[in-house]
Amino acid sequence: APAPAGGAGASPSQPHHLSGGAAVLARMRAAAQQQQQQQRQRQEPAAASSTTSRRPRPLVLYGSQTGNSAEIAKQLAAEAPERLGVGAGACKVMAMEETDVSILQPGTALVLVVSSTGDGDAPDNCASFYSKVRRRSNPKDMLRGVSYTVLGLGDQNYTKFMEVPRVFWARLEECGAAPFYARGEADEVEGLEESVAKWAEGLWPAWAAQLARAGDALAGGGAGSGGLVPTAPLPAADP
Repeated sequence: APAPAGGAGASPSQPHHLSGGAAVLARMRAAAQQQQQQQRQRQEPAAASSTTSRRPRPLVLYGSQTGNSAEIAKQLAAEAPERLGVGAGACKVMAMEETDVSILQPGTALVLVVSSTGDGDAPDNCASFYSKVRRRSNPKDMLRGVSYTVLGLGDQNYTKFMEVPRVFWARLEECGAAPFYARGEADEVEGLEESVAKWAEGLWPAWAAQLARAGDALAGGGAGSGGLVPTAPLPAADP
């Protein structure tokens, strides 16, 4: 029997049985299909990278004038891998002046360590960040999907004791973030070390639990585009 037109080895990308304009159109269609396939292959790694970037993320930011807040923040970040079960380097720590409010993306579980300086002023290395958070023009859902807690350092001899930590606490919530653990206030007069240690003791289980909730929300698409990440009820404040 005669061989089929085009031969047994003919393929859609090489339509030997066509000629003239039909052949040109067939080659163009084949080239378009090949280009689409290559584009899909390029997009797959990007999609995987996007999924990775949406994982829940512990973050420590600080504002420090004398160095105490910076030291505490760095110690918390150093302990995070073991305490939270996250990879080495997964918990970033930096002065607020080294970054921007845009770092607070859905799924972020933020620990903010900050002091007041002078008469209720923000430390130099967080002044710009503080100013941006305080803007009354900020959208009420600007930080939706972000969870946080604040550790404040201060001196009760000053009139505006804990001014900056308390403003941060209030404004973060007003901008759509949700607190996951009670605010801590460590007074230099009464001794910072004991107050910080007591606060940090309860921080670790609350932080780990919040990361787990954020992970579930992100996996379900609940916070992929700024949606709400659930938080647990805060413990009652000490009298």
